[in-house]
Amino acid sequence: NPNGASGLAGLSYRFKVYDRAGVLIVEKRGVTYINVRERAVLYEPTVPMGSRTPARTIVEFVPPKWVHVSTSSPKTLGVDFLRYFSAPGPRLEADISHREVFPVEEIEATALLLDSDGNVLGVSRTVVDSLRPGLVRRLVFTWPDAFESPVAHQEVFLRLNGVSSAAD
Repeated sequence: NPNGASGLAGLSYRFKVYDRAGVLIVEKRGVTYINVRERAVLYEPTVPMGSRTPARTIVEFVPPKWVHVSTSSPKTLGVDFLRYFSAPGPRLEADISHREVFPVEEIEATALLLDSDGNVLGVSRTVVDSLRPGLVRRLVFTWPDAFESPVAHQEVFLRLNGVSSAAD
């Protein structure tokens, strides 16, 4: 969201996954929020594909209702350390820290593993209940199986909901 004054308290979305023949495998719906000037990841864990192989995904958004936010949320969270391990199973460790005066709660942390072309190989998510100022918390993201392509890059997105109170 490049918008510097508005966010989305409730962005409804739907995605449809198709096989190579164009036959719908699964449809999922969800709701997320988008903060001012935020890059966000739509993450749906454990989407059942059955025995079919996905080939294409279409994401649709319900027309959003933007909410004016008087100030953008300060960047109080940071990723201080990232380390990827391929064996014995794919694992990413990330140290996150909080640099403000007050504790924060409900931190969404989403990890992406990408190949050399920027294609996403794996996504994992966790929620940190709370983090006090000045503390560092190590997060560990895991995946059940090795990836077909080598992991070339890792990213961790940290999010706090800065628009829900503005929408009330």
